[in-house]
Amino acid sequence: MIGYSRGSEWRRWDLHVHSPASALNNQFEGSTPEEKWAKYLQTLRGLTGISALGITDYFSIEGYLRTKRDGALTNIDFLIPNVELRILPVTGSKSPINLHVLFDPGIVEELDSKFFSSLEFRYDNQTYKCTRSDLIRLGKKYQNDQTLLDDVAYRHGIEQFKTSVDRVWEILNRDKRLKEKSIVALSNSSRDGASGVQHSSLAATREEIYRISQMIFSGNPNDREYFLGKGIDSNSEVIRKYGGLKPCVHGSDAHKNSEVCRPCAKRGLAGHDCIAKAEECEFRFTWIKADPTFEGLRQILFEPEYRVHIGPKPPYEPLYKIGTVSFAFPETTKLEDDDFCLSGKSEISFSPNLTCLIGGRGTGKSTILNLIAEKLRPGSAVFFQKNKLKITDGKSINDCVRIDEDCEEKYVEFLSQNEIEEFALDNRKFTEAIYQRLIKLDSEKGIARRQTELEEEFRKIEQHISDIMTQR
Repeated sequence: MIGYSRGSEWRRWDLHVHSPASALNNQFEGSTPEEKWAKYLQTLRGLTGISALGITDYFSIEGYLRTKRDGALTNIDFLIPNVELRILPVTGSKSPINLHVLFDPGIVEELDSKFFSSLEFRYDNQTYKCTRSDLIRLGKKYQNDQTLLDDVAYRHGIEQFKTSVDRVWEILNRDKRLKEKSIVALSNSSRDGASGVQHSSLAATREEIYRISQMIFSGNPNDREYFLGKGIDSNSEVIRKYGGLKPCVHGSDAHKNSEVCRPCAKRGLAGHDCIAKAEECEFRFTWIKADPTFEGLRQILFEPEYRVHIGPKPPYEPLYKIGTVSFAFPETTKLEDDDFCLSGKSEISFSPNLTCLIGGRGTGKSTILNLIAEKLRPGSAVFFQKNKLKITDGKSINDCVRIDEDCEEKYVEFLSQNEIEEFALDNRKFTEAIYQRLIKLDSEKGIARRQTELEEEFRKIEQHISDIMTQR
């Protein structure tokens, strides 16, 4: 597994990109299948700013396998197979509901035996499995034409093959590994998603479909608010109905080259061309704060509000933050009479949101934090007043520690453990610490001026009270 030194960062994901292997609505450029694939892969190689792609196909991972094999996508951190299924009941638009299952790439070789061959559809007293050979057989049977070309029959088979969310969930639940390595995502479109099932007699069925789904495909802000328990139904009511809060993600649902990773909310509106009028587009990109891995994606199921953002840009990073701290201590450096754990050259990257230093006793966690404090404010670290750091070659801590190359002390606030404990016991000290921090950052002295003005007003009020008391 690739290591990511900075921890969770906001990265752009598109979990719904079809490929030329998609049997339905295939509008990818090219006069032959090979030409379509060449142009498709060229489009993917030209993407910038995209960290993860969900390569999507109907009842298949063929497109994912070929993209993985032939893509050479050095610009993309992570590819994940997205299997799009059609389930019953149909929506008010007479379309079956789109249900997606995203699988950990590490189990793709097991999917034929564990998943696809377990999905079945009965037609004319015969059972058909969700495999290419059986889908071709179904297409020929349905069209009553055994001379159909396989690709044509395959398309007809996919159009007719339907399953149920209960059957999908049953298959996933009977195999622990399959369940842990999959995520069920539901379209919430009114056309081919669960929100299109409106008849009162299907209300319980609709709720059950949402309940079994772990993630919602929707870029609608109202949907996001609702499934986070902030809409018309309360937090507890959403949990009661659907088994928990759900993250909403959005994808381009690209069926042609020009749509890849361009999830424009205006697509399909009369007169709107997503390419020619890019400045008019309302892009609803999905930003996920996680490593580009399957486990990173799974994390949004547990933190749906804080791990996912949908919009043209990621959430703003903190204005003041530490990016990297580098150390360059001579190998002979000692802490008291012991070898110094940070001798030599090393570098630590910090997340802009939260960084946790993990290590056993004596591995240098406290030492790192106190080195940062001493670098920013020489002589302030009580740790090095009690523990003598002996640096050879006539160097000091200031010479051996670099924070973002040259970070000014005013941008960083160092709080010792004792200070934090004092704040917890005395909120006045906490308020004073915040106030002093604001004063330090106020380069235009606006707060100081306001404080002077306020103190003058208080003086006038006190004088007025004194005058009144004198006249009584």
